[in-house]
Amino acid sequence: MQTRKAKSLGLSNSNLEQLKEVNEQYPISIYEGIYNLECKLNEDIGIIDYCKANNIIFCAYQPLRRNRTANRNYPLLVELASKYNKTQNQIILNWIIKEKGLNVLIKSTNIERIDENIEAIQFDMNKEDYDKLNTFRAKEFDEVKIDFEGKGGITVDQLANQFE
Repeated sequence: MQTRKAKSLGLSNSNLEQLKEVNEQYPISIYEGIYNLECKLNEDIGIIDYCKANNIIFCAYQPLRRNRTANRNYPLLVELASKYNKTQNQIILNWIIKEKGLNVLIKSTNIERIDENIEAIQFDMNKEDYDKLNTFRAKEFDEVKIDFEGKGGITVDQLANQFE
């Protein structure tokens, strides 16, 4: 007889209150949310801390914004890429994985890019450089109003696609 029970549940694109409500009724194993150098909303509203405190794996969706962040050539990323002889995307991935302790969801069918992404976790940056990335803010992303209630505006899943 099949019981058709789920082994684990995941959630994405919610606010903190919604995550708490679902997790209390149906324990969540994994949360997928926007997180990258420019979009730190899930950290700002407490979702990442809640996930860590409740043994929920946080997977950062669009950590490279489809290369949009690197294409903006922020002086900090240019400086760190030069300092460590890495690409800007490697700097971002290294920071998210090693400093923030998060998982990342990235896609590539290009073997060179896949190798480059793997190399992103094979070096360490110094604490001062991680601190610079931690405090970096992209003002335009901070000013976006997110609609979690379906009443119009930018939905959280669309956040990373803003500001080409």
